Amino acid sequence: MTIERYKADFRRLTEGELAAWQKVPTAIVGDVLNRAQCMAGVIKPLRSDMRVVGQARTAQAPAADNAAIHAILALARPGEVLVIDCQGHPDTGVWGGILTHAAVRARVAGVVLDGATRDSVEIIERGFPVFCRAIVPRGGQKGSYGMLDGPISVGGVPVRSGDLVIGDGDGVAIVPLQRVEQTLAEVKKVEERETEILAKIDAGKSTAELLGIKIPDVNQ
Repeated sequence: MTIERYKADFRRLTEGELAAWQKVPTAIVGDVLNRAQCMAGVIKPLRSDMRVVGQARTAQAPAADNAAIHAILALARPGEVLVIDCQGHPDTGVWGGILTHAAVRARVAGVVLDGATRDSVEIIERGFPVFCRAIVPRGGQKGSYGMLDGPISVGGVPVRSGDLVIGDGDGVAIVPLQRVEQTLAEVKKVEERETEILAKIDAGKSTAELLGIKIPDVNQ
C-alpha cells in the first residue's frame, strides 16, 4: 500500500482574515455553528493555555502508524495546522518530540490529532500547540501508507484541507472554509449579545430572568 495524496488547492486566508479569529473562543464558534463543529471532548490541548488558529492540512494515518504524518508535515506551509485522523487509537504515540522539533522549524502553527502523543513534557516546554486524544509512551510504526489532503473526520467533525481550525482550552472547533466570512459576522453578533447580558447581570438581573426561564411555585 502507498500514501494517497489529494490536491490542496484551497483558498489561502489572508493575514488579516486570520488575525480576526485570534481571540475568538471555540465555545462561541460552536454556538454560531449550531454546536455541530466542535470536536469530541477527548480532543484536548496538552496544556490548557495552548491556543491555535490556522488553516488545516489533513492527513489520515492507520492506527499506530505515523508515516502519513511525516509526509503531511513535509508539505505543510507556515501557519497551517496539521489535522490528523489517527483512527482514535489512544495507545500509541504517533506524535512526539522529533516531529515537534521539525514542525517548529517549518513554522507550522500546531497539531490536532485523533490519536495519542508522547514526549508531552518536552512539547509543553516548547509551547507548541498539540491537541490530542491521549498521552502514552509507546511509539508508532512507519508503514508508509495513509492519505494526505483528503476529507477526514477528527473528533466527530468533518475536516478538509483549508478549513479554519480554532483550538483553545475548551478543545477544537472547525469552520468550513466556505463559511468563514459568514461565521465571523455571526461571532461578532454573539459577542455583542454576551456583553449586553453581562451588563444586565451586573445591574441585578438573574440569568433565569434574562433567558425567560420561569421560577416554579413551591409545591403545596
